[in-house]
Amino acid sequence: MKYLKVLSIATLVTLAAACSQNDKPKQMEKKPSTSLVKNAVYNCGGKTLTVNYTFEGKTPISATAYLDNQRIAREMPFDDSYKSLPTFKLDNHRLTLDDGFGPETATTTDVVTLTEATKASDKILAKNCMINAEATAKANQ
Repeated sequence: MKYLKVLSIATLVTLAAACSQNDKPKQMEKKPSTSLVKNAVYNCGGKTLTVNYTFEGKTPISATAYLDNQRIAREMPFDDSYKSLPTFKLDNHRLTLDDGFGPETATTTDVVTLTEATKASDKILAKNCMINAEATAKANQ
């Protein structure tokens, strides 16, 4: 009987030790982030358009657009189905840029249009937006 008690206690201690080692969370390898954020400020015929672009490496991921300091669309994903011009689209908002847009040119590429789709037609919120180099440089500091 005494032998059985000692054996039972030894078994419990061994099981407890094994469980405590398995319960420890494994350290996950942290991959270096390749996310890059670029900010651009545009003059659009009396309106100011500010866009925060996010890239993963050289691939555009999303854009958040503000028109006259009011957020219009948050994290519009890049839509690669538009082959003619680089486009970000979310729900009823679409931001279209000049050709050649990428992480190296995000602060120098002009915006063609920012539109909002309505039942009747697309409403142009901003068009022919030219980069404001001074404000863009300040926004990226």
